[in-house]
Amino acid sequence: MPEPYVTSATITGGKLVLSVRLDEFKPNEYVEISGQATQINGAFAYFYDIQQVPAEPNVPADTSVPNDTDHYDVYVTGAPSPHQFRGDQDVSAVARVARVWLTVLEGQPPATGSVQGQAPDGSTWKAKRVSQINGGSWSLDSRFSQ
Repeated sequence: MPEPYVTSATITGGKLVLSVRLDEFKPNEYVEISGQATQINGAFAYFYDIQQVPAEPNVPADTSVPNDTDHYDVYVTGAPSPHQFRGDQDVSAVARVARVWLTVLEGQPPATGSVQGQAPDGSTWKAKRVSQINGGSWSLDSRFSQ
């Protein structure tokens, strides 16, 4: 399966909406999507969102492409810059997609002589619990279970 990539960009309500293909991720998995789209005339749009991969494919296969299968796409919106996107110019899009993880870092007892509530220089927190956020269930990484 190909890595995530932008499949299209559409101006909708004055904003740039980008379709991002997520076939390599699992259904219902949460992903963080960020990036920017630009044109040579100076137009640009930054986008950022956390979304859930659809439970089922939401883009049908292209029957004109041999061995194409159904796809999982999500849509992110970027607010364009004052420079308007032009229909006669290409749009270059850079997208980063990553799984979303939650880590709880355990606090350490206060050092002798430390100011109440303030972490002194050199304070360290260590991973206590790690969980991938995946569609409503939080799986605990067994290396960090108590």
